[in-house]
Amino acid sequence: LAVTSANRSGRPEATTGRQAAAVFGGRVDVLVDGGPCPGGVPSTVLDVSSVAWTLRREGAVPKADLLRYMA
Repeated sequence: LAVTSANRSGRPEATTGRQAAAVFGGRVDVLVDGGPCPGGVPSTVLDVSSVAWTLRREGAVPKADLLRYMA
């Protein structure tokens, strides 16, 4: 899962769908563009590939908010 603030390691975060598409080109099957990140704050990245979710990057949604929903 890559969100609008997707980036390659060490590169700036994309904050729009257009920027994310440019970064990943044809390597992404589906891009859901929900508009630019509010205030330029990158999205929170949550790895849900296993039962135990992992916070990969704290962004617009703070860890405390996630913990309330994950409890």
